[in-house]
Parts: sequence; structure tokens; C-alpha cells
Amino acid sequence: MQLRLSPCNPCKSLLPRKLTPTPMVFALEAGIDQLVYSLYGLTREEIAIIEESLQERTASREVADDAAVEQEM
Repeated sequence: MQLRLSPCNPCKSLLPRKLTPTPMVFALEAGIDQLVYSLYGLTREEIAIIEESLQERTASREVADDAAVEQEM
């Protein structure tokens, strides 16, 4: 579910456009990923496939987010 705010909503200016994760968040996510891979007994090849797919999704999501921000301006 996405939050949609009307232009006249006074709270809109309080919401960040895009959250920037800290290095600690990236480290925690990487640790969680490794735990999950271990729990499922994934091979290095399977992990590489998953991580490549995640990178592609992240890149396409960033492009879509940037386009949405440009449309709002």
C-alpha cells in the first residue's frame, strides 16, 4: 500500500522524498542476507543469481523513483 498525499496536505512537507540508508543499515542487511542464505543452504552460484536480481530491481526502482520525483516538480 502506497501513501498518497494531496498537494494541499500540510504534512506532505514533513515527509522525506527518499530515505538514504546509512552504512550500518547496509551492513545489517548484508548480515541478514547471509543468515538467510545459510538457513536455506544456498550455493555460491544460487546466491550470485539472487544478488544480481536484487541489484537489477534496485536499479530499476531508483529510475522509477527519480521519474516520479521529476513529475511532482
